[in-house]
Amino acid sequence: MARTPESAAVDFAESSLFTGRFSILALAACGVGFSLSGRLPAAIFSLAAAAVAAAARLWARHVLDGVNAALQAERSCVFPGEPCPLRVTLDNPKWLPLVWLTVRFPLEPGGALRPEHRWETVELPEGGVQKPYYEKNVSFLLGHQRMSYTSRLQAEHRGLLSFDRIRLLSGDGLCLCVREKEIPLPRPVTLAVFPRLVPVSTRWFLRNSWELETGARGFQDDRTVIRNVRAYQPGDNARSLNFRLMARGQGAMVNIYEKISPRRAAFLLDGASFAGLPPEDFESALEIWAPWRRS
Repeated sequence: MARTPESAAVDFAESSLFTGRFSILALAACGVGFSLSGRLPAAIFSLAAAAVAAAARLWARHVLDGVNAALQAERSCVFPGEPCPLRVTLDNPKWLPLVWLTVRFPLEPGGALRPEHRWETVELPEGGVQKPYYEKNVSFLLGHQRMSYTSRLQAEHRGLLSFDRIRLLSGDGLCLCVREKEIPLPRPVTLAVFPRLVPVSTRWFLRNSWELETGARGFQDDRTVIRNVRAYQPGDNARSLNFRLMARGQGAMVNIYEKISPRRAAFLLDGASFAGLPPEDFESALEIWAPWRRS
């Protein structure tokens, strides 16, 4: 059953029947009974077992009291194939040490961001469905100690990961009883993975514009800007003649226009046209379109 944040802060999960209230009372009652009947070895074993179970339960109940956690992303926006380091800081302000500690935070269901190692991903039931979580085991967080470590996520494909809470699990040194607690983060963490960048050459898109008047030289004349004039030479384009100068009797002169060289292409992405097509087709279009938006 999914645990609410309020109940997770005060309740803890019993990992075995050994640490239950009735089990502890039953062991203590058996110890007293064996002692009264003269069975000293059995009495010692029962009372020792009851003491261990009670100590484990008491330790687990208070082990996460006052423990704080913070998580900071070095990069909030990444591209597929790039790492995304996360800095996790844990603070234990009390004297009771944490012999073991497990840190968990949710992952994006689509797998846009994955841990660097496979064993750091676990599937946990939440709301009737299995959801992926990042899991890291930390050992020996002593009393009045603060520690930090870096977790690395790998960007796989376009997606968004956002969360504002982190889960901590700990318990006694023998792992007989486990406490779970959800801690709100001081600042919510949001990680965005942009579409993959695919290099695309523009010369195929701009060839028609390049070849308008100057062959395949890669530029064309801007007829709105006259840079200079010169005498007519055989082979010049008759449309470049400056008729005003000819009317003044200055001879046949041709205009020299400013050269322009287009280097960009414009893309229009019609999302509705991808309706009914596989999602991979739309992702491929975004990967081609993304570099132009970035530039």
